[in-house]
Amino acid sequence: MQGDKRAPLLPPQAETATAKPTPAKVATKPQVPKQAPKSFAQAACSGNPQSTLRFAPASAHLEYESLLCLHDMFPDLPMEKVLAMHQSGFGASASPNRGGAIHPGTSRVSKMTIHGPTRRQVLIPLDTSTTVESCNRGLVEAHSKLRVESVCKAWDGISMSTNFVASAAELEVIKQWLKKVAGLAASTVLEPHLPQSKSFLKILDVPYWGNNSSLSITQAQVESVIANTPIFEEAVLASCPRIMKVSPSSDMSVIWIDIWDSQKGSKGKTLINCSFNFGHHTATVRGTAMHPGVA
Repeated sequence: MQGDKRAPLLPPQAETATAKPTPAKVATKPQVPKQAPKSFAQAACSGNPQSTLRFAPASAHLEYESLLCLHDMFPDLPMEKVLAMHQSGFGASASPNRGGAIHPGTSRVSKMTIHGPTRRQVLIPLDTSTTVESCNRGLVEAHSKLRVESVCKAWDGISMSTNFVASAAELEVIKQWLKKVAGLAASTVLEPHLPQSKSFLKILDVPYWGNNSSLSITQAQVESVIANTPIFEEAVLASCPRIMKVSPSSDMSVIWIDIWDSQKGSKGKTLINCSFNFGHHTATVRGTAMHPGVA
């Protein structure tokens, strides 16, 4: 009909597909397999073999016993010096603070020589006053380049500071001119000498008990053996030997000795690793760390 007005027919439109939102994935932790429990020994063995510690064979109980024995022998010394003597006699592994553990690659050479006064001076055991000019006059006449710079009282005598280390011939010149200045007779004992250092050594494998096994060895016996042993011919003891048992249950001892030496420790180095007879036993000399102030 002409009077009907209808809306125009449109072609059917295709339905657009809309993407449905997907849920976000939640990150999950990986499942770690449970490990069987390990003992302390298994955990130590399974670690890096280079970083593991080597344990000293000595028992910590014996180390503490030797430390207590050393403290009983020197009750007046402070604990720091007792620990220093204990470590120098039995090595760094015997320190109670380390628990007997030894770190590989950390071994250190013990410093066994303590330096004395400078050798650029001459010590003279003479209680008199002299002048620098008198000694230098004798050195000039002897065609020596050594010169005395100053003179002062020291060590129950006088000390002469020099520009070089005096030789034996120059010491003889100083000796003769000092006698002229002081008006001393030619027979008067006057021996100028150079200052000396100390080297600290220890003697191992020495029995603690004497021949009758009832009395321990004495300092006099040790000094007698050292005096009659050829390897100690040029060594002079700086103090009395000190004797100590290796452990309370042992019948062996360690003997510490101090000798006069040069600043380089040449005399002490010649004695290290030398063996000699101590009665029916063979003793060995070793170097040890210096312990100044312990008499």
